[in-house]
Amino acid sequence: PGAGKTALVMQWVFDALDLDPALKAAVVNVEMPAAALLDRQLARFSKVPLTLIRDRALTADHTAKVDAAVSEMEPLVGRLAVLDPPY
Repeated sequence: PGAGKTALVMQWVFDALDLDPALKAAVVNVEMPAAALLDRQLARFSKVPLTLIRDRALTADHTAKVDAAVSEMEPLVGRLAVLDPPY
């Protein structure tokens, strides 16, 4: 636990979606809710610390970076399905 397996796989998924506009992906994760998975990617794309995103404690400086990242991620998220329990 805590070794970064989920984070690595989600990075691969988003990178694959970015590289292939025809690709669609489905993610099933029993340990983390979809919002937490997407918050991690938002932190990665925006280069804003995850704690600030998770706690919704953004300053005006961070907001611009997050808005730009959301715009970049939007077409990718549109091709991503995150399945919720029960599976």
